[in-house]
Amino acid sequence: MRSRDSASMSKCAVSERARVGRTLNDQCIDLDKECAGEERDRDDAKWIHPDTVAVAFSPSQWPNRCGGPSYHVAVTLPDLPGLSSRAATRSDMAAITALIAACELVDNGIAEVQLSDVEHSFDLAGGPAGVIVVEAADQLVGWATVADGRADVGVHPAWRTRGIGSALLAWSEEQARASGSAEVRQVVPNSDDAARRLFEGAGYRVHHTSWVLRIDLGDATPEVTVPDGIELRPYQAADARAVYQVIEDAFNEWPDREPTTFEGWAAHVISHPAFAPELSRLAFEGSELVGVALCDDYEGQDEGWVPQVATKATHRHRGIARALLQSAFAAFHATGRRQVGLSTDTRTGALTLYERIGMRVRRTYTSWAKDLN
Repeated sequence: MRSRDSASMSKCAVSERARVGRTLNDQCIDLDKECAGEERDRDDAKWIHPDTVAVAFSPSQWPNRCGGPSYHVAVTLPDLPGLSSRAATRSDMAAITALIAACELVDNGIAEVQLSDVEHSFDLAGGPAGVIVVEAADQLVGWATVADGRADVGVHPAWRTRGIGSALLAWSEEQARASGSAEVRQVVPNSDDAARRLFEGAGYRVHHTSWVLRIDLGDATPEVTVPDGIELRPYQAADARAVYQVIEDAFNEWPDREPTTFEGWAAHVISHPAFAPELSRLAFEGSELVGVALCDDYEGQDEGWVPQVATKATHRHRGIARALLQSAFAAFHATGRRQVGLSTDTRTGALTLYERIGMRVRRTYTSWAKDLN
């Protein structure tokens, strides 16, 4: 799931390969602009029950890649027979993946979530209280997670409209508030009218609109046109700090964006199980790093993914981002991938630029936000 702001995203909404939402999402895209650099049901209040189910955990048992503390937040569930909640464990990851896939089939017509997306959600959550599940008898019917103020909430389609989504939404807000976040966000597909009504009724506002795009590469190797004076090469581990700085500087041009630490960025991006350094591309002018395109390679998928693209402000309008993407497309093509996707949003202004290089919008998402102060 990766998800964060949107312009860069992992695939599901944990999947839309959050891709919308890991953008981290933040994706500063910039092609020739060149910059631009991720439940859901309408539930009635009558379903909310005053009984509270506490999620207990031992912080020492859960490593937090982002370095932050875990928090104990209670869950208020609707009064339905056999319904219960608990802190999730890694043994639940396959069941959570299956639940998300069921949601995606109904909401998007296709299931794209990967087990690695859910695994990464656990890595980012900071403790078992950051990932919870709702069960009825032996069936997992809902789940939720919060990390860095970004939430993902899912209810199995067969269990929607019973108040579970509202309960998990309220939990996500309290979990985010307890962790010190001033805002909580969720990304949902625009086709989900029930989610829209739920968010509007709960006091959320539209933060931005995101688009997931794809290019079909065909059989011929994509051409790569590199601007004069620029050299491209794959990402190496020693590049991490410099890559982070190029991306962070570009994304910080967005109004009201909260800076991301290197550790937080690394946890979301280069520590993701799908991160593919050999497919990622860096652009240099001499010894200066001036642009990056980071890539994810999901095992068993036909589509490659580009979660983050950025070019230094001093080097825009030269076709560097275009070259980075073309080179990334060619690298994916060499692995047998014939499709590559990415996400962008209204903050980047890059939609038409991606369309110019042959990418087409597959789905549209809305990022909903709520102030917690």
